[in-house]
Amino acid sequence: MDAYDRQTHGRAPQAEVITPGFKYNLADINAALALVQLEKLSHANQRRTEIAQRYLRELADTPFKPLSVPTWDHQHAWHLFIIRVDEAACGISRDALMEKLKAMGIGTGLHFRAAHTQKYYRERFPEVSLPNTEWNSARICSLRCSRI
Repeated sequence: MDAYDRQTHGRAPQAEVITPGFKYNLADINAALALVQLEKLSHANQRRTEIAQRYLRELADTPFKPLSVPTWDHQHAWHLFIIRVDEAACGISRDALMEKLKAMGIGTGLHFRAAHTQKYYRERFPEVSLPNTEWNSARICSLRCSRI
C-alpha cells in the first residue's frame, strides 16, 4: 500500500508493537529509487567481492593486515575493506598512509572510532579506559571497494 492508497482507501488496522524500535517513514519517491537500487544489488555485491579478493591477494605478503573474515558460512557484502596499519610493522602510520593514498587520488576513510571516545560516551563515562580498543581504533582505516 502506498501513500496514495492510504489516502483513498483508508489506513489498515493499527499494528501491534512487539518490540521497541524506531519509526521510519519512506516517501514513495525514495521507495521508487530504492527499488531500482535493489535491482543492482547483486551486481554491486559481486563487484565489491572481486575488489576485496584482489585486496586480499595483493596484501597477503605485506604488513598491512585486513581484518579477519568470519570462518562460518556467510555472504560478505564488503561494503568496507578495513586494514590495520601498525606503524612498527608497516614503517608508516595509518594517518601518513592515508595522506599518501590521498595524494595518489585513492580514497580512504575512518569508520570505526572507539565508541567510548565519542563525545556522548566520553562526557558520560570519562573514567572508561579500553587500551586494546583504543590501540586498534588508532590503526584501522577503510579502503574503497569500488572503481579500482
